[in-house]
Amino acid sequence: MPSLQPLAAAQAALVFGGLGSWNGVDFDETNRGRYQELSARLHQLLNQAIVVAANSSSTFRDANSGDGSQNQNRIRHGTFT
Repeated sequence: MPSLQPLAAAQAALVFGGLGSWNGVDFDETNRGRYQELSARLHQLLNQAIVVAANSSSTFRDANSGDGSQNQNRIRHGTFT
């Protein structure tokens, strides 16, 4: 199922937490800012991959949207309320 591919990739890339993990190291002042920037970006991308997997496999339907496609688009673009 294609919707599981982003979820599997996110799971394989989840390096935060535990001994010897990504965030279990420290850097000197020269590299610390870049490390923190990359950590934040990686965390953001992992979360986005999980959302994509959830949205692409969702069967959510709303009586006002017919086939649910309108809601799917709103969810994908972060405008679902």
